[in-house]
Amino acid sequence: MQMTPLGVAMLKAADWLETKAAIPQSQVGDYSRIRREYIGELRDAIEGYLDSGGAVTQWQNQARRAAVEFMGSAFYSGYAEEGAEETEDEDESWLTGRIAQEMDFVGGLFQGLREKRGAEGLDVGEESLARAEGYAATLDAVYQEGKLRGAKNKMLTWNLGATEKHCVTCSKLDGQRHGAKWWVRKGYKPREPGSQTLECRGYECDCSLVDDAGNDFTF
Repeated sequence: MQMTPLGVAMLKAADWLETKAAIPQSQVGDYSRIRREYIGELRDAIEGYLDSGGAVTQWQNQARRAAVEFMGSAFYSGYAEEGAEETEDEDESWLTGRIAQEMDFVGGLFQGLREKRGAEGLDVGEESLARAEGYAATLDAVYQEGKLRGAKNKMLTWNLGATEKHCVTCSKLDGQRHGAKWWVRKGYKPREPGSQTLECRGYECDCSLVDDAGNDFTF
C-alpha cells in the first residue's frame, strides 16, 4: 500500500526524534571551571597513588570517574555554547567512543607512574601537575569537538597560524570556508594533538577556524 505524504512525514519525524537527545543541562557549565576541576581531580588521584603504598585500583578508578564526568561536561558545554539544545546520535557515539579510549589512556598513565613510586628526589606535586596538564589538553580537544558539532552548519574559515612553517594539509586548507559539520566530517581540526588528518599532527599548529564575523572558533 502506498504511504500518504502525511504518513511519510510522520515516519520522518519519528526517525528524527529517535536520533536526537536533549543536552543534559546538569553537565553544562563554564569550561574554564570544568578544566580547572578536572586538573584538580587528576592531581589528587596521581598524588594519592604516588604517596601511598597501596594498590592502584582506588586511584585509577578515581581518575577514570573524573574522565567520564569531565569529558562529558566539556563536550556538552561546548555544544550548548553554540545555542544547540539537542545532540544527534553520531555526536553521542563519538563522545562514548572517546571516553572509552580515555579509559585505556588512564590505565596507561598509572602503569607509567608505578615506576616512579618512591623514586628518590621525586617532586610529587610537580609530577602530578605535568601529567594532569597533559590530560587537560585532551579535554580541550573534546570541548572544541563539542563546539564544532553544536555549531551545525555555521560557516567557518581556516586561517593559517603565525608559525614560520606550515604543513601541506594546513596550507591547502588555508582560506577554505565550510559549514562546521563539514570540518567535523572531514576531521580537519586545527591544533588537535595527534590529529590523524593533518600532516603536522596538530603539534605546534597555530592555525584556527574563524566565523564570518572574524571570531576565533578554536580553543
